[in-house]
Amino acid sequence: EIVSGKFFAISSFYPEDDEVNAETIKKLGVDQFLFRNSALESFYSAGWQVKMENMMIGKACPTPKGEVIEGAGIDAFPITETKLEWGILAAQ
Repeated sequence: EIVSGKFFAISSFYPEDDEVNAETIKKLGVDQFLFRNSALESFYSAGWQVKMENMMIGKACPTPKGEVIEGAGIDAFPITETKLEWGILAAQ
């Protein structure tokens, strides 16, 4: 067992209907925890009780390309501007 008791994580979720970002997220195989429904289902199926707390929605824009190291980027997502839902995932 890696985690027992309580688990808290700051989580952000992409809209289920965000086709542009979803296409790349799914293509890279990182969709399980980047969409709210699949993330919660993953925790439920592992036997966790989960609540989302202090949820907010805000605009998220792609990270600008680096100027010190030309063309370098830090974050791959979002690919295009979107609204993310974020807050605390509380599981026990």
